[in-house]
Amino acid sequence: MSNPGAIDSIELGGRGSESAVFTDPKAFLFDQKKDLLVLPVYLRDLPEIVWTDPASNRTVVQNGTLVGAYVSGIDPARGFIGKGTVIHTENTYSASPVERALYISDTLYTMSQDEIIASDLDNLTSPLNRISLK
Repeated sequence: MSNPGAIDSIELGGRGSESAVFTDPKAFLFDQKKDLLVLPVYLRDLPEIVWTDPASNRTVVQNGTLVGAYVSGIDPARGFIGKGTVIHTENTYSASPVERALYISDTLYTMSQDEIIASDLDNLTSPLNRISLK
């Protein structure tokens, strides 16, 4: 405690990337006992991302943009340990960014103005449920 210092850092996205955390510290979710760090992200300038949308079972190619949440753990000795991402939308041009995240038991809920996604903390790639708010 007498000599604090950085042990790790991560860079998410490129030019034009944003996060609700920049203007609202309540958008940041951290629980040390759960080893959980969740950052809402709108990342740009990423390599092309290919994924399967569970709602429509379609293959989606995102052109270097991710709208959702970045989920990580933190180890004091090793730093950030990425657990995955929750992808909120395939239509990044009209996407509403994630504003809040919370968990109940082992389910992570990420919320935007467009939808709420429930994800298993042990398997973030396949949402348990999606609720459209539009």
